[in-house]
Amino acid sequence: MTLAEQYVLYALDPMRGRPAAGVSGAALRLGTAAAILAELVLHHRLRGDCSGGVVVDALPDYNPLLVEASALLHKAGGPVPVADAVHRVARGIPGLERRVIDSLVARDLLHHYRQAFVLHRYPLRSRQALDEVVAKLDEVIDGGPAGLHELAFASLVDGTPVASVRLNAEQRQRLRARLDADEGGDRVDRESFRLIRAIARTAGAG
Repeated sequence: MTLAEQYVLYALDPMRGRPAAGVSGAALRLGTAAAILAELVLHHRLRGDCSGGVVVDALPDYNPLLVEASALLHKAGGPVPVADAVHRVARGIPGLERRVIDSLVARDLLHHYRQAFVLHRYPLRSRQALDEVVAKLDEVIDGGPAGLHELAFASLVDGTPVASVRLNAEQRQRLRARLDADEGGDRVDRESFRLIRAIARTAGAG
């Protein structure tokens, strides 16, 4: 799964099929935009520091959402502040979170129920998929081995309202301590990791 798919799967209430209580629609959209930008960082397509990022190239990618996000930032013609980048993607890709949800439905990870022709619900279909996401996050919290992809997802959770919904106070504290330690260490690409954390915190700030 992409980071955006993992993030949306984790942010939805498994039974209700809607954003979990405490996660607004706007927060889900910003978190999804941040996940797409973080994926671009993992693909070495977005580089920079905590104040801004620059798209390295606009070559085609395997995921159309990454292509669209890259094109949106590429139009700026130079460094884009992190907050601007998150909001450009959130506003510039119509139906962003819905498209990620649709991809999860297509992969049989979520159900799609329509009510009154207007209301849509997406309850969990694959408990295994969600359990795998939770297990990887738990491993980060518990101090286990983690690559940049796992730390990126953990940063998205930590930096957005999802953390307060899905994790208790002790888990949130341990997660933040782990991310802080790895950001100051040398086990991962620190420049990329710092940019990802800045993107996640910006999304959480709204």
